[in-house]
Amino acid sequence: MKNDPQRRLAWQMLLYPFICPDEDTASRQALDGPLLTKAAIAWFVKNLAAEGHPQAARAILGAKADVSGTPPAHIVTGGYDPLQDEGRDYAARLTAAGVPVTHVHYADLIHDFYVMGDVSPAVEVAARDLAVAMQRLWPNLRLGDGGLGSRSGSPFRSRRRAGTRRARPCGLGSGWRQVQRPGPQYKGSW
Repeated sequence: MKNDPQRRLAWQMLLYPFICPDEDTASRQALDGPLLTKAAIAWFVKNLAAEGHPQAARAILGAKADVSGTPPAHIVTGGYDPLQDEGRDYAARLTAAGVPVTHVHYADLIHDFYVMGDVSPAVEVAARDLAVAMQRLWPNLRLGDGGLGSRSGSPFRSRRRAGTRRARPCGLGSGWRQVQRPGPQYKGSW
């Protein structure tokens, strides 16, 4: 999408990214679960149906894709995730291409940990770190009733207030999140 003049990305937020390297990484070889198994990865690769497609590079970044000129990135990986090396390697490729990148690695967490806020207090720290990164980019962004200082403990968990609608930002977990209703300048399905 970097060359699509009608859809310019402002920022890449990659949570435990699936990059599809040309060869299996050490973490893919060594880790089989606890959540993301080798069988699950094979299922996702098969159902992505991008291999052999003329525009496969749009979905599979591999090691050959040109990443120069892409927007700044925030990449999050977990230590018990088979995809952790892909995220680390992608961050290194972006850096080598001159793209500003932040790579945050949570050594004690597994794949898909953002949806496990009720399981581990470490997820709370990761969610707050992500919220801070998002607020640096968008200072007017407000998540949850109390923003980062929410009494619920998480910037992503709150009760619904008047003037908000339920929205599900991509990649922030499985629960519905509260965001401010967009102004009239935004058109779309809300």
